[in-house]
Amino acid sequence: MSVLVTGAGVVGGLTAELLAARGTRVVMIDVRAPRHVAAGVGFELCDVADADALADTIRRHGVAQIVHTA
Repeated sequence: MSVLVTGAGVVGGLTAELLAARGTRVVMIDVRAPRHVAAGVGFELCDVADADALADTIRRHGVAQIVHTA
């Protein structure tokens, strides 16, 4: 299982980095690519307003929790 972090800006990026540092599997999504993705953090281009794409991302990554920072 993993955690999905919406928004790859400063808050989302730091949240994802801290979760990954604690050993959590993390995937971040945003509508544009971030400048930096921390080690151990996955990233996908995805719009939270696109229900089908969001559901697909959740399913493929086995997401159990979502942290919404977008």
